[in-house]
Amino acid sequence: MKTIVTILFNDFETLDVFGPIEVFGRLSQHFNLEFISANGGLVTSWVLSLILSDMIRQSNKATRLSTIGKKTPNGIHSQILI
Repeated sequence: MKTIVTILFNDFETLDVFGPIEVFGRLSQHFNLEFISANGGLVTSWVLSLILSDMIRQSNKATRLSTIGKKTPNGIHSQILI
């Protein structure tokens, strides 16, 4: 089983995170989903959804796919890193 780790930050774009996560969630027999953030605990999305996350820790041997978004002068930019 592979682990998908999503890095969250306050004001993240909900669809940028949960669009891809929904696909992996439907394949739960193949993927374990984890949400992490800098300090752990509750992280608030742009639309005020609260997500519980673990604190970022040193990398382990899991395969990681992380959705990262950031605010830019032109709006929110997101990318998927493998």
